Amino acid sequence: MFSKHILLALLACLFASALAPLECMDVPDRYPNEYLVSFHKDHTLSQHFHTINKDLSDAPHFRTYSFGYQAKMDDETLEAVRRDGRVRGVEANRPVYAVEAVEVELLETPQWLLDRYADAEVA
Repeated sequence: MFSKHILLALLACLFASALAPLECMDVPDRYPNEYLVSFHKDHTLSQHFHTINKDLSDAPHFRTYSFGYQAKMDDETLEAVRRDGRVRGVEANRPVYAVEAVEVELLETPQWLLDRYADAEVA
């Protein structure tokens, strides 16, 4: 069949041409053409801009984060971003809604449970 080296070469080619996942495109209230881009560990913004051959720091709604950045971009730029092998994923940007606090009733720990772990060592 295939030798181990040929199979590894085929897998490398497959992953090299793969696109980073594109998430949340079906969210109805997403911001048009605005995306959050997250990097794999140790990938930098300057390395990314060099890889995609474009500096997006002047793009509308550009903002950096510890995980990557957000920016507004056209479809061609989006595809180049997704082709960067060090991009973990791309997500359509959307509003974040606050969740209303719910009152929680705290219960006392039953004595049998306290007794069960009374002799346990604390790490």
